[in-house]
Amino acid sequence: MDRGAIYRELFNRVVHGVYGPGVWLREDALAAEFGVSRTPIREVLFQLAQDGLAEGLANRGFRSLGFTVDDLEEAYEIRRALEVVAVERATASISIASLHGIRARIESIADTDDPIEHAAIDSELHRLIADASHSRRLITMLSSLYRIMQSFRELGFASSTIRDPAAAEHIALIDALAARDTGAATRLLDEHIRLSKSRILKQVLDKPITSQDQTSRRSVRR
Repeated sequence: MDRGAIYRELFNRVVHGVYGPGVWLREDALAAEFGVSRTPIREVLFQLAQDGLAEGLANRGFRSLGFTVDDLEEAYEIRRALEVVAVERATASISIASLHGIRARIESIADTDDPIEHAAIDSELHRLIADASHSRRLITMLSSLYRIMQSFRELGFASSTIRDPAAAEHIALIDALAARDTGAATRLLDEHIRLSKSRILKQVLDKPITSQDQTSRRSVRR
């Protein structure tokens, strides 16, 4: 199993509550489980710590920080703020050919229900915007958020109630970007992420965005 697959597996275990807050992530045990040396396990644990899902303690190793509905809401809000800045910086220089290519792919898979394929195109569009910002810090911060959200993208795109409106929003955003209309692109991007957050919390996490109950920080489970 490669490092990426190990990261995704441990990510899912933290996010879905298998490894709750405070659970130790033992390098030797994980290395034995995945049939690899401790080096790739250590690298994955460092990545989880960078993404805010684990913490490293000197001379003690790593332990899970857990992941909650509130954490996901916060991630969406941070992503929205950062992507709005990215769009403002990207509109003037983003590749029109790349936008048209993504638009064509969105239309070509409109009648398919493969969540991984839909999630991959979603990710490609948002990464294209981030890259076109030409801001190293923005790209780094957004890449971390995208890793955290990828599992939820794939779960969400399994449902047509998320897949269909997201596709329409992506096409509208692409058209605004291709027209170099910064105002429209910014507005559409902001609205798209707000709606995506609402749909994910309602459909995947069964927690409507209108809920104001902050008393229970539940682990994220489908």
